[in-house]
Amino acid sequence: MPSWIRNNAEWWATGKINDSAFVSGIEFMLENNIIMVSTTSSGNISDDEIPEWIRNNAHWWSQDLISEDEFINSLEYLIREGIITIK
Repeated sequence: MPSWIRNNAEWWATGKINDSAFVSGIEFMLENNIIMVSTTSSGNISDDEIPEWIRNNAHWWSQDLISEDEFINSLEYLIREGIITIK
């Protein structure tokens, strides 16, 4: 995974970048098969209501407090459950 994604996660978790910039990183991971989610939809991700707990995960991952797999799994969960939707 590119190091800029980890930087984005930290910056987003600490409020240095907005939700749209964070979502761009998620889109990159989807497009490059870093995150693999079965879905029938395609397009852009909605950043309308990203749950606050994912900020903790982003911060923890950026600090090596959780694994990359745990962070990716949490993003996949949000997408699979429709919490973050692919339009």
